[in-house]
Amino acid sequence: MNKPSGNFFLLPNHIFDEDMDLKEFAVYAYLTKSKGKDNKCWPSRETIGRNCKIKSLTTVDRALKGLSDKGYIAITPRYDFDGKGRLSSIYTVNKIEKQSDNRVKFKKFQ
Repeated sequence: MNKPSGNFFLLPNHIFDEDMDLKEFAVYAYLTKSKGKDNKCWPSRETIGRNCKIKSLTTVDRALKGLSDKGYIAITPRYDFDGKGRLSSIYTVNKIEKQSDNRVKFKKFQ
């Protein structure tokens, strides 16, 4: 089967069965859209908020923490070359797979 091409991204149908609130869903979808072939992206919290229509950085942080705590993403802090200044974090997006017994399994996108 050929992979589709174009300006879109895919989410699994069973994403609606996952343990995400609306903000977490929006942030996960945005990070999925933003990730590269290595499943990583590094948008700023402000960029995530703007694109997900979330006005509060505290709410963005809460959504990111929730996704990380539940295993949907991994967050790696990033610093400038001298290690003194904080840059946007690196977000690794995990693929959600449903197992036959309805347990959730995460793996890297391929």
